[in-house]
Amino acid sequence: MSQVNEKRHRLDQSPAWRGCAAPPRKREQQAEMFTPAEAGLHRAPKRITCGRLSLAQIVTAVSQVMLIAEREIRGPRRDRPIAAARHMAVYLARSLTDQSYPMIGHGLGGRYHTTVMSSMQRMTARIENDAQISRLAQRCMRHALSLAAQENYHE
Repeated sequence: MSQVNEKRHRLDQSPAWRGCAAPPRKREQQAEMFTPAEAGLHRAPKRITCGRLSLAQIVTAVSQVMLIAEREIRGPRRDRPIAAARHMAVYLARSLTDQSYPMIGHGLGGRYHTTVMSSMQRMTARIENDAQISRLAQRCMRHALSLAAQENYHE
């Protein structure tokens, strides 16, 4: 089992995340998640979710924990603190949702899937090697899950 899969397995077993994993979707259900955009040239996600958690909630949580504006995380700037927050959002989105790299890239300002893959690799390596970054990722994850719980409670 790879290190990433081990971490996902540990996340799946955590009390805050247990039971949130979405069941496998059928092709018809996947098609319902999208609405055609720009005359069908590409598809944009209507709402990126896995169970209760959405990419918007992850970006909000990272923004609040790391004190970076949401528009900066989605924006084009590449300053180190902004890029670090964006890397964290990518890591959490890939770890906590069932979204593909292209869908995450689209939700984070139209980035290419290869950019998202690179971001995921960088963040995974940093989390494995730096305990402080690992604790920050855990804080962001807990905050995102609490935002999702609050939002679902009010629905």
